[in-house]
Amino acid sequence: MHAWGRALRLNLIEHPSLPMIFLSRAVIGSGILHGLEALLGPLARAGMPPAQGVHAVYAVLTYATGFAAWEIPRTHRQPPATYAASWRREVAKLPPAEVPFLAGIPDELPEVAGEKQFELGLAALTAGLAITPGK
Repeated sequence: MHAWGRALRLNLIEHPSLPMIFLSRAVIGSGILHGLEALLGPLARAGMPPAQGVHAVYAVLTYATGFAAWEIPRTHRQPPATYAASWRREVAKLPPAEVPFLAGIPDELPEVAGEKQFELGLAALTAGLAITPGK
């Protein structure tokens, strides 16, 4: 699931209209069903029942789609340096005493719309899916 989530994010970034299509339309058809079936096989062989597998696939799908929709306008439709500069500029406007934690990590803030943040969430999600009891 982890590798599939990574690949899905990259595909969504490569085709930036897809996240909005997935978020605004019910995308159901034979292609979706065949893709879902292809994912359920390995999950079943790993011990995940198909009903649980369907929900696991859609948990990763919705996470990756939502993240790509968040990421694309921030770090792909403008230079990542521009996004980072916006964070630094806004933090610099506030007295450090108002945001003492953030004042110490201004270079970390732009990472919330990139691979590092995606991987953090994907790892937590897939780890949770792996231990979710079947129904």
